[in-house]
Amino acid sequence: MSDKSMHYYAGIEGGATKSKVLLLDSQGHILSEADGPCTNQWLIGFDECLKQVDKMIMKVKIAAEIGPEVKLKGLGLSLSGGDEKDTQEKLTSEIFQNYGHLTESIYACSDTQCAMYTATDKGGIVLIAGTGSNCQLINCDGTMHRCGGWGHLLGDEGSGYWIALKAIKTYFDHEDNMEVCPYDVTYVKDAMLKYFNIDNKANLLHYIYSDFEKSKIAGFCLEIVKGAKGGDPLCLHIFNDAGKILAKHVNALVPKIDEELLICKGGLHIVCVGSIWKSWEFIRDGFLNTLLSSGVQCRKFKELTLLRLKKNGAIGAAYLGAKATDYILPLDYENNVDIFFHKEL
Repeated sequence: MSDKSMHYYAGIEGGATKSKVLLLDSQGHILSEADGPCTNQWLIGFDECLKQVDKMIMKVKIAAEIGPEVKLKGLGLSLSGGDEKDTQEKLTSEIFQNYGHLTESIYACSDTQCAMYTATDKGGIVLIAGTGSNCQLINCDGTMHRCGGWGHLLGDEGSGYWIALKAIKTYFDHEDNMEVCPYDVTYVKDAMLKYFNIDNKANLLHYIYSDFEKSKIAGFCLEIVKGAKGGDPLCLHIFNDAGKILAKHVNALVPKIDEELLICKGGLHIVCVGSIWKSWEFIRDGFLNTLLSSGVQCRKFKELTLLRLKKNGAIGAAYLGAKATDYILPLDYENNVDIFFHKEL
């Protein structure tokens, strides 16, 4: 089994709503893949997170007709809620202790890292805006700096959850005469009542408190997308604000960017992950105006490239799992991304 062609690597991209696992061989070929549920340990608990990891690995082994007794050479876990070193160390030790049949080696990290290493191994910024949000700078030397990613109570600005809650709060404050909205709230009100299947705003408290589910609240963002597409001024305003606050994440990290990332072809690369980026037309103005008018610090970079992943970030997680064993998986980075915005400043 010393022949690397006989080795298998897996990567899991774990989110607050759903997860994905990919099984690769030593040549970087995808042998099988499977979907899974939320694997954010802050939302479902640590034990349940590990159970889901085990189930997902078993799924891809069966799909690739690999015996369950065959250990992976390396496993990369890139999980929402896995940013902190203590959490990563606990994930690793608990898997080795309770699920030792899975793998010989583990690399645990946040969900931002897998996105970066799916797009490039050169570094840049990852900006996640899905159910939740997070932003991480990875410099050429591997040093990392973070802004956001603190969950729905302390962070998640610009995410689907944030957009949904902002729409709801705007309506509530308007109705209470706490802060009168300059835009018509009728669309948001009607969409909210229909989405949550309620007949008055007080009934929404059930979903906000006693039966809270982050993904359920975030799902209401799709109705705000529909409103924006229909030209509703309040929905468009909320998306513009989302663009502004996402750009602020990047601005916060600019002083810590390695000069090499600024002078490479295409300038600063930002890997944009999550469903909110599908609404680029609605967040674009707020994002770019905030990013490009933030003062001297953002004049450090003269060129900007925004990328979307064409392939799942679990590829990057597998890359990191392999790298932890001192093996570099060969990946076709150019085929993994699309450039959806580029500008020389």
